Amino acid sequence: MSLSIFAEICPAGPYRLPGETIEDLTGDGIEEAEEGRVITALHRRYERNSALVQAKKKRALTALGRLACEACGFDFRERYGDHGEGFIECHHTKPVHALKPGDKTKVGDLRLLCSNCHRMVHATRLWLTIEELVTIIHQTAEIGGSAAAHP
Repeated sequence: MSLSIFAEICPAGPYRLPGETIEDLTGDGIEEAEEGRVITALHRRYERNSALVQAKKKRALTALGRLACEACGFDFRERYGDHGEGFIECHHTKPVHALKPGDKTKVGDLRLLCSNCHRMVHATRLWLTIEELVTIIHQTAEIGGSAAAHP
């Protein structure tokens, strides 16, 4: 996102003067760095069933008429138009890595989350429950923060 677009969607706050950019404020001394080196790594990946995710999305669309984050209410379609149609992340409330052979995941074990909320759930090793995240969102809003997870 260009900074001019960022400035348009994020109103100037007490930390910014009109026309200033984030780079003007940081003063961290870094302007560029080499990136893009190829690294080969081995990762263990756990299989997920995409039919469960599609069923969860279909149920949300049938019940609510839209795909909205179950923590903050963000709707990609509403924000990004056609580009956001059908997009939302799906969180497993029962960690997939903890499932044993033969264990089953139910559609009810899934929660639809926007990217920010999904990242916040997984930000610490002891993952937040959706209820804990909703509590944090509401507490932040009560003390003067923004209840919206996105601009």
